[in-house]
Amino acid sequence: MKPKDLLIPVIAVVLVGSLVALSIKGNRAPALPSTPQHIAAAPGAPASCLGCHGKNGQFPRTVGHPPKDQCPQCHTFKELKK
Repeated sequence: MKPKDLLIPVIAVVLVGSLVALSIKGNRAPALPSTPQHIAAAPGAPASCLGCHGKNGQFPRTVGHPPKDQCPQCHTFKELKK
């Protein structure tokens, strides 16, 4: 078998592998860090998030962030390891 004959199968494997990796990762929102501020704000309304992450907050949302103000819908805590 010539190396040229292996080109198409190798490209197919790389392409399929890339698609599988992307589908596993998905487009998930980052998890909340387990800092005291986030733990205290988690049960509250999204307004508690926007105090720091609003337009004029210390840590504003990144450019391109969806204009949603329902933070807990997407951002959750990672499972706590025991």
